[in-house]
Amino acid sequence: PGYTLTDAEADRIRTARLVVESPALGTAANRAPDLLIRNLSLSALRTGQVDILTSGIAQVEGELKLADAGAANGLLLQATQRLQIATPGAVRVQDASGMTDGSIEIRSNNVWSASPAVLQQLAADSNFAGRDAALLVNDGTVNPRGSIEAGDVTLRVGETLFVQNSGSVLGFAGITVRENTLTIVPTGSQPIQVYAFGRRINPDGSFVTNNDFFREVAFVNRGTGYTSNAQFNLCFINSGACRLPSPRDPIPGGGQDIVEEPIFNEEPTTTSDTGVLPPPGADSDTLVDTSFGSDPLIEEPVTSGGDSSLWDGDCDRDDDGDCDLEDLR
Repeated sequence: PGYTLTDAEADRIRTARLVVESPALGTAANRAPDLLIRNLSLSALRTGQVDILTSGIAQVEGELKLADAGAANGLLLQATQRLQIATPGAVRVQDASGMTDGSIEIRSNNVWSASPAVLQQLAADSNFAGRDAALLVNDGTVNPRGSIEAGDVTLRVGETLFVQNSGSVLGFAGITVRENTLTIVPTGSQPIQVYAFGRRINPDGSFVTNNDFFREVAFVNRGTGYTSNAQFNLCFINSGACRLPSPRDPIPGGGQDIVEEPIFNEEPTTTSDTGVLPPPGADSDTLVDTSFGSDPLIEEPVTSGGDSSLWDGDCDRDDDGDCDLEDLR
């Protein structure tokens, strides 16, 4: 029920800016979405900027795509109560060649991107038992570009940000941007919960992910704007400590053993004027097994037994009547 805009109708629109606005149709947290986005393919050559707004709940369950985009083109999605992307649905801004470009800005109290099953659990209880494990495991096919893709992505979040991993457990994905162009901005009166994944795409199509990409994300008001367990790519946003997946000990359900490793040598600081963490530099992500470091050093020689009649050479070189280790050196 209500108004619709089909893909064919959208192709006939010519405007610098298209704004679609829908009211909230209810108040229950687990009600059906007030605004539903299925497959909608737009071109920045016809529509330079697209704003889709609701004061309630918006759900993307197809692919919302703005193609032929440049730096001045983009999408704005605003859903006051909740913006949820039911994967494999996605929101993308790309140039004519299909490369990540333009911008996406999402404003909502709650931004969720996950499979329909996980979204249903989040709607019932956003703190359900096993939530983080469900978001870590990709329960669909590997999607390297994830569900939110643009040259620049800005997420303005009031309460929760949950983006399910669309990559592998060793190569996280979910949000894709160019270098240093993902910004997360807490907008509520309380610290926000974050458990999300993402990566950067290079001009040649290769990716930077995991800890390396975590260092590139701009976490505005880091230290005060996020809960103590808020994580991005399994790195704790406030402390900078990362939980790196180890391929050595697979666990049931397709996950991996998690090893905690700090990526900063010191407690990170924020810039005084913006509250954005500057990149800490070229720290190595290589895991080194130092478990042997607490073992005492061997300070006594190790000798072997055996039949002395089989030994070669003169074992009494100093002619003192005995055969000792010094004589055998």
